[in-house]
Amino acid sequence: MTKTAEYKVPDGKLLRADVAANGEITAVSLHGDFFIYPETALDDITTALEGCKTDMDEQTMTQTIKDNLDTNTKLVGFRPSDVTAVVKQALEADTDEQ
Repeated sequence: MTKTAEYKVPDGKLLRADVAANGEITAVSLHGDFFIYPETALDDITTALEGCKTDMDEQTMTQTIKDNLDTNTKLVGFRPSDVTAVVKQALEADTDEQ
């Protein structure tokens, strides 16, 4: 089942997450009006999240994202904690997208 959420970063960009999970995150797709350099770093974020337990606390999830980003990665308009926020919202969403 895939769940979706949108999150407006305070003074920043809009993030949307489509998250598939069954006790752990099996797939994540992030969209929005944010920028990330290099663009391949978006794959690093989704790879970091896939396999995470759905009940992982926010601090640990955020640290997992940070640990998987290269030191040269530039996030424009959002932070790793914002990704965590939208993923957690998606996991808690009442509706599934088909």
